[in-house]
Amino acid sequence: MRHFTQHLSWAIVISVLIIGVAFAGGYQINEQSARATGMGGAFVARASDPSAIYFNPAGLAFQSGLNIMGGGTFIFPSTTFTPSKLSSYDVSEKTQVYFPPNLYGTYALDDQWVIGLGVFTPYGLGSEWNSSWLGNESAIKTSIKTFYITPSIAYKINNELSIGIGISYVYATVFLSNNPYPAGIPAIPAFGLASGSDANRIELDGSGHGFNISGGIIWKPIEKLSVGASYRMKTNIDSSGSVKSTCTGVLGLLLPGGTGKATLPMPGNLTVGAAYEVIPNLTVEGDIQYVQWTAYDQLKIDITPVVAGGQGTKISTKKWDDGYIGRIGVEYKADQTWTLRGGFAYDVNPQPGSKVEPMLPDADRIDITCGVGYKVNEKISVDLSYMLVLFADRISYYTAPVKLHTDMTGTYKSTAHLFGVDVSYAF
Repeated sequence: MRHFTQHLSWAIVISVLIIGVAFAGGYQINEQSARATGMGGAFVARASDPSAIYFNPAGLAFQSGLNIMGGGTFIFPSTTFTPSKLSSYDVSEKTQVYFPPNLYGTYALDDQWVIGLGVFTPYGLGSEWNSSWLGNESAIKTSIKTFYITPSIAYKINNELSIGIGISYVYATVFLSNNPYPAGIPAIPAFGLASGSDANRIELDGSGHGFNISGGIIWKPIEKLSVGASYRMKTNIDSSGSVKSTCTGVLGLLLPGGTGKATLPMPGNLTVGAAYEVIPNLTVEGDIQYVQWTAYDQLKIDITPVVAGGQGTKISTKKWDDGYIGRIGVEYKADQTWTLRGGFAYDVNPQPGSKVEPMLPDADRIDITCGVGYKVNEKISVDLSYMLVLFADRISYYTAPVKLHTDMTGTYKSTAHLFGVDVSYAF
């Protein structure tokens, strides 16, 4: 029993660790405008609408008047897990729909200075599995939301060169749950342990905040060429919340719940790109995005009250790799009303095979996109986009925290469909 409780002490910690995984993994949401999504996210060199607040604040300097833009992206992810030792056993996540919104406003103070305010959600999503599935001790439900509230300012040095900066207040919420005594372990009635019982549930409901700085530059050396770069700094989120336990018997004594605290790194992002008007009304842009996931080296969790052999302070080693995303997008202005878009991206995931977990079964991915813009009149325009995300099959060598349970080595197969919409109004 002593050996069992030593491993079981990680059960509550794993619930809290999901925060770090969901914030610092492949659930970074770069789809912050329908127009950019339609071009595979390749937008840093132009950033020619209010979403420049997210993609490259230097792009604000080339905009005029008062503009408002708002919308969001409907995200439909799907994941199936097949364990290596039970090839006939497949389990799929519950159907989920996520909608990270965006809202931007910009105003030109004069011919050189432009200010803006944006609200967007660059990290979030989650997952939900059946409460009795094979990996329920690691994850049942994960729900993450972040909001960046970002005032920005840009300065046009001359007609060829601009710079911009944004300062964000970041607010995050999280809900997580798991079952620390899964169905794979026999019931032990004498200790009040029921196998696979929904009564054994650990839930974390918390929030955190932090600050972020982003900046960018755009250079237009010739009429048809635009070159841009932007950088968003790493943000540490100080997270805390309540840890609720519904466990009974010996589990209830080891995992009574309480409060949890952790500081979570959100990695920095550097994006560079160039856009060129190949023929009149047809522009092609290529971007490279570098994501500093090595900032996610380890995660320290403090849970109080401390219980000997149960909850307390734990450190989880992550050692993620840096990630890279290559993007290419095209935009064709068919006439004064319609604009057509298409794009492609390849995303190299940062998650080592030994760290693949049910909360975030990440993998290298290909994004295929298309989009359309429709100008209703001189003031109103609508942008629509679609993205198909194709994940490579990912083999996980991860073993669940309670070692007496089934080895979670297996293969994850994932896809996602994203539908974006934004409406813009120029005053």
